[in-house]
Amino acid sequence: MNVDRKGPTPRDAMQETGGANNHFDAAAATWDDNPTRVELAKAVAGAMVAAVPLTPQMAVMDFGCGTGLITRELAPKVASVTAADTSVQMLAVLEAKAKASGLNHVRTLLLDDGYLQPSGLSFDAIVSSMVFHHIEDIPALLTRFAQWIQPGGWIAVADLEPEDGTFHKDSAHEVHHGIDPAWFRAEAEAVGFSVKSARTIHTIRRQPEGADWPREYPVFLLAARRMTF
Repeated sequence: MNVDRKGPTPRDAMQETGGANNHFDAAAATWDDNPTRVELAKAVAGAMVAAVPLTPQMAVMDFGCGTGLITRELAPKVASVTAADTSVQMLAVLEAKAKASGLNHVRTLLLDDGYLQPSGLSFDAIVSSMVFHHIEDIPALLTRFAQWIQPGGWIAVADLEPEDGTFHKDSAHEVHHGIDPAWFRAEAEAVGFSVKSARTIHTIRRQPEGADWPREYPVFLLAARRMTF
C-alpha cells in the first residue's frame, strides 16, 4: 500500500495543540450534555468490552480520555485506569465525576502536546476513542502505544471512517477527515500489533451546518494485540 507514513492527507495540520486545547477546555463543563456524544461513548465502550478480554487485574490507559465517558464505562472491569488528556479542564471534570462514582482506581495524567513521555509506566491495554483523527503523525503515536503496552497487551482504537470534511463545525481542531480502517490496520501491524478485529461499530447521524439533511458518519473500532516476539 503506497501511503504517506504520517497518515491521511491533513486539511489543516496542527503544528501546535494550543488551539485544540482551548477548544476542549472551553467545552469541558458541558461536554457530557450532548446525547449523541454519550450514545457514541456507550457504543464504543460496549464494542471495546466485546473485542478485548478485560480482566480485574489489568492496568488500562484511556488515551485522549476527555471527561471520561469511556473511562467510567471500563473502570469497574479493570484494576486501574490512567485517564490521559491534553486538556486540564477535561481532566478536572473527569476527576470530579470519577470521585462522585467511587472510582478511586482512576488516575488522571496530563499529556504534553498529545505525547506522553512516561517513566516506568506500562499498560495491559490502551483504549482511545475519536482521538486519532486529531493527531498529525498517526504512525508515531501507534509506535508510542507499542512502547507502552506489555507484550501480549491490547489496544482498542475507535475513530471516524473517511468523511467529506463536514463532520466538524470548526476545523481549527481537526487534522484528518476520518481514517481509512485498512490503512490504520496496516500501520498498526507495521509497529508490531496483530489485528484481531476492525469493523464499523456505530454510526453518528447529524446535520452538518448549512446542509439540508442529516448525514451519517460511520465509526470503526480496531482491536489489536502486541505480538510477543
